[in-house]
Amino acid sequence: MTSRIISFSDIVLSSVNAVGMGLSSYLSFEQTSYAPNPEFYRNIGYACTSVALLWGVRSGLSIFEFYSHSRNFLEKRLLKENEAITPITVDDYALFHQFGNGYKNTLTYNAQAVNGRNPKGRSNNRLGLKYYDGNNLLTIGYFQRNGTGHFHLIPCEASLGKITDLAALLYQTSKSPVYIKKISQEQRDALLPNPDFVAVDARNGWYETAPLEDDTYPERIIDLETTLGLLNLDCDVRRKHRRARREYSGRLGIEDYDPEKHSQDVLDIVKGFFGIQEERDMHFSLPEDYFNIINVKPVGVDYFSSLFYVDDRPAAFYFAERAGETIHVYANLALRDKFRFLSEFILIHLFQAAFEKGVKRANLGGSETKGLDTFKLKFKPVEQRQMHWLLYDPRIIRTAHSSI
Repeated sequence: MTSRIISFSDIVLSSVNAVGMGLSSYLSFEQTSYAPNPEFYRNIGYACTSVALLWGVRSGLSIFEFYSHSRNFLEKRLLKENEAITPITVDDYALFHQFGNGYKNTLTYNAQAVNGRNPKGRSNNRLGLKYYDGNNLLTIGYFQRNGTGHFHLIPCEASLGKITDLAALLYQTSKSPVYIKKISQEQRDALLPNPDFVAVDARNGWYETAPLEDDTYPERIIDLETTLGLLNLDCDVRRKHRRARREYSGRLGIEDYDPEKHSQDVLDIVKGFFGIQEERDMHFSLPEDYFNIINVKPVGVDYFSSLFYVDDRPAAFYFAERAGETIHVYANLALRDKFRFLSEFILIHLFQAAFEKGVKRANLGGSETKGLDTFKLKFKPVEQRQMHWLLYDPRIIRTAHSSI
């Protein structure tokens, strides 16, 4: 983003400088009637002015190109040209649940995955965009990768034809390959025979070491009764949980999260979490990716979210959304450089609270790194769900993977 701002500044300054120099040359040569051959010098002035004006036009076109590849500009085009595309709002909570109970079928997931707060893709549409035509629901984000912007398309529930058509529309709008995220193995296999699609891997992935972001490792799904039974066994979960109870006995405060009351405390936790060097190395998310979770919590719906204080200092936070008999965990953040053993402790607190309300399973989501996946495995998942990504790029007839 910084390099783009610098380039933009250079363009503007070059434009102003070029036009100014040209006009200065013209005015100077217009006053050379005293010269031995005033007509000759006047013609030179006209030529300099013409070159400067051409440079100014070129710079102006560069400014337009810069702006036309911004997320806001592209989203305005989509909103204007397709009435099925609208901004995601808090009122869409029920809409997402109409299309299934999966990890991607929630307002929380989509407001995080296509958010307009990330510095790599800022937008006035803070929750991102959705396509909804009564039968198909997909969400749309736009982010920078290696200096080039790409749309992200997430089919919450959509036909193969609709995925293809919408990917083509996004490609035509941005002139850049489109990433299709969170699709099943069956959808992947059905779309790949189309030469405009290619599988995403380390060669064309979003990050070199995490090509599918948090789908690089599978979603881990636990049975709450089985996992809570670990507290009766000799295992790491039990040891960490007991140590946290001893460490923070009489010092720990737990409150249900209320955005109006606690948002600043949670923001401090998020920023502190990503300030830990190990977390910066292990995660590819940014603090801004959690801002919608902090700020958007519709009243009267089934969320599980708590804030933990140690000695009255914000220390940890979790956030999950219920879908049927499953909760999907979207945030588990503990300032573990200051407060040890809380990562396991707060998850057990979440599982106990959900189990008491009749929830049977928890989807811990996928992971970007082996370390994070290993942490989830200690809770003894009973199921895993590998999601896939595709890249829509009609520029090349493929005999091999596209390089973008």
